[in-house]
Amino acid sequence: MSIPNVWEVATAAPVAVTVDGKAHSFKRLARDEVRDFIAKWSAEDRRDYVAALDESRIAGPDRFDRLRRFDSGARTLSYGDACVYELQRCREVVDKSAILSGIAPEVVASLPARTVDALARVVWGLEDVDVADTPHPKA
Repeated sequence: MSIPNVWEVATAAPVAVTVDGKAHSFKRLARDEVRDFIAKWSAEDRRDYVAALDESRIAGPDRFDRLRRFDSGARTLSYGDACVYELQRCREVVDKSAILSGIAPEVVASLPARTVDALARVVWGLEDVDVADTPHPKA
């Protein structure tokens, strides 16, 4: 008996979204795509954090300790989960899913922000809901 790869099983089902009356299937991100996003975002955020430390003139052991704490937190899946709640990063996730799914960029561009937000959380793996029926929490 073979034990299935849990990540592959969890990411196997595409996410159906209807745009202008046409159904599109967005692929969920695989482990490698999630890893690449976390690495990219943590590098971007670290660069910004270092700039803020420079601007604040924080140096020595305090700087080292702050960077060490940032780096240890930025390597985690929960760091990526928190990043998915930023709209620009939601767009990046949905754009990547669209590329993997063969969906035209104009389809993604036509999605309203609330759909992008919900879709990003689903293809990332934070939620498992029908995006079309997901009301925006601030609506």
